Amino acid sequence: MHNLQKGLNSNKIMKHLFLILFLFVSILSLKAQSLSGEKENFTRQDTLRGSITPERIWWDLKYYNLEVNINPTLKEISGKNIIQYEVVDSSKKMQIDLQPPMKLTKAIQDGKLLNISHHKNVHYIDLIK
Repeated sequence: MHNLQKGLNSNKIMKHLFLILFLFVSILSLKAQSLSGEKENFTRQDTLRGSITPERIWWDLKYYNLEVNINPTLKEISGKNIIQYEVVDSSKKMQIDLQPPMKLTKAIQDGKLLNISHHKNVHYIDLIK
């Protein structure tokens, strides 16, 4: 029984040593990255996707209905997304972000086609007031 306890204790010690070694290596890795002087260069796209812009802050998404059509013969996926949102502030422009290969081809409000401008993966929709 004494040998079994000794084995369990040494196993516990090994687990603790491994954990300490892992944490030590992780900390050294983080420190090395910060000392390397490499700075991340954020693009305008990064800022637009990661920020609450004026084109985003005025609306609160409440519901969306995504319809998808898959055509394996043409290797094509198409569809539409109907969104419902609550207006929390007044604005004339809405920001929608889509990553390729998704594309925003048209936007309709109250039966009227809206103007869309694109900045890479960010799409701005001019709304009817």
